[in-house]
Amino acid sequence: MKRIFLLITALLFVTVAFSQTKTEIKPTNLSKGLSTYIAKNFSGYEIEKAFKIDSKGVMSTQVMVSKGSEKLALTFDKDLKLTKKEAIKPEAKASAPAKK
Repeated sequence: MKRIFLLITALLFVTVAFSQTKTEIKPTNLSKGLSTYIAKNFSGYEIEKAFKIDSKGVMSTQVMVSKGSEKLALTFDKDLKLTKKEAIKPEAKASAPAKK
């Protein structure tokens, strides 16, 4: 019985330790500094989505931007410093089965 309790406790601890909360926010609710940074450094890009991320108490903001068919995911730390810039590849559409 004691082993089961320890196992359950360990599993709960691991689940909480690796948890990440990602909350979608409206692009209009981004801070003025962040909006200004994106407008200056990513001219011509449109903000599509934004998220607040809490990863083990470390807060960051992720912003999805696009310009034509190019899409980027930009991650900023709590001090609005760009920490990651990642290209988002378009999803491949499943091809229709060949007709006989």
